[in-house]
Amino acid sequence: MGKAVKKKTSSNETRSTPSHRSWWMKGIAAVCIAGIFLWAGREWSLRCTAAAIATRDYPTAMAWLSRACWLGPTTAQSRFLQARIDRKLGRFDQFALSLELAKTAGFDSKLIELEQLLAVAQTGNLGLLESRFGKLLVDQNDQAAEICEAFVLGCMQNYRFPEARKILDVWQTDYPEDPEPHYLRGRILEHVNDYDAADKEYRTALRIQPRHAAAAFNLGRLLTTRQNPAEAKDLYALCAGLLQYPQPAWVGLGRSERSLGHTDAARHWLMKAAEGQDRPEVQEVYRWLGEPAEAAKAQAAQELGQLELDQQHYSDAVHWFEKAVTANPRDWKIRHGFATALRGDGQTERAAKEFDEVNTQRTAWQQIDKLFDQLQLDPNSAAVRTQIGAAFLRHFSENQGLIWLNSALAYDPEFREAHRELAEYFEAHRDDNPNFADLAKQHRRKCGHDSANQKSLDSTP
Repeated sequence: MGKAVKKKTSSNETRSTPSHRSWWMKGIAAVCIAGIFLWAGREWSLRCTAAAIATRDYPTAMAWLSRACWLGPTTAQSRFLQARIDRKLGRFDQFALSLELAKTAGFDSKLIELEQLLAVAQTGNLGLLESRFGKLLVDQNDQAAEICEAFVLGCMQNYRFPEARKILDVWQTDYPEDPEPHYLRGRILEHVNDYDAADKEYRTALRIQPRHAAAAFNLGRLLTTRQNPAEAKDLYALCAGLLQYPQPAWVGLGRSERSLGHTDAARHWLMKAAEGQDRPEVQEVYRWLGEPAEAAKAQAAQELGQLELDQQHYSDAVHWFEKAVTANPRDWKIRHGFATALRGDGQTERAAKEFDEVNTQRTAWQQIDKLFDQLQLDPNSAAVRTQIGAAFLRHFSENQGLIWLNSALAYDPEFREAHRELAEYFEAHRDDNPNFADLAKQHRRKCGHDSANQKSLDSTP
């Protein structure tokens, strides 16, 4: 009766051994460690994204951002970085969405507001940024380079080069290792035909940042016009390796190979470029590289036309030049190539009509060249800017014409002739855009005459 009874151990209790608990603890620890590594990897990727954006290496930035999103849930910071990339590349519809998502996710409201302001300024509407420029540089000093860049781009949109160059000087002094001031100064210098100085600035940008695709592209184009296709070819090859959509660089490679007499190689690159030339992403890359939007779709076809014309393959040349003229009908150089190809192909009547149009456009361009010379002497002249804008509007590019006319009003908001030109343009195109009728009324009131037209406009529903 006093015998001790030995307690039996259940089968469940047998499995709950110390070694079993250790196995579970190791598993939990492994999960925790993996989570820490994923978090650290995501944070590192976001840091690398920001660094790549700062050096204008946008393909690398997008690759790092994609990796960050793969490693973990999308954060407010990743949304904001996506918005900044979108703004830099001119994707303004996507920019608005990305920034709104960053705002909803709780990102810094001051940086959200600044990014909105920079996007507006970058497209040429400088009013708000210009009035707050000095204060922003003090209050958000860590964003000074971004603020300067947006202001300079806005000035360039309005051909306000003297103001842009002043900001570039300040920017370069404060950020001597930033390639962007040199690149943008190169663009301005090239525009005013100071090619030696532009060449030097592009090279400086590439020395600071060898992966600066835009500097490589623009230097390549400059060297092509200065009869140095061998070095231009190397720069275009570098640029092609840096762009997600390398069609602009492929066109440059084709142009360089043609200049070097390498017909087969030129045709190879140009045919590759022509295959994707109409994609919106390709047009976006052209704009980011500083090429006019209306010229982008025509470039590969124009070069292919010239290549076939050089080989006296007139029928093929007509085919490609006709595509280029359709894409960009106001480029007199394309029309001249088209006319020459038509004449070689025996289509003399069509060729004569094209040559007449070429002569009209060439005369207009000679007048613009003289106006550019006048503008060098008086950069603030609203009258000269208006004449340039009117010439562009009638003969070459509606977009460039509107930019020049608005730049005249930036220097003299009451300049009547600029308002008159804008009023006539918006009146003639009011069926194209619901806002154009109101714009026409506003400019007609400013130019202060032609009351009959004003009465007609005011009665427009």
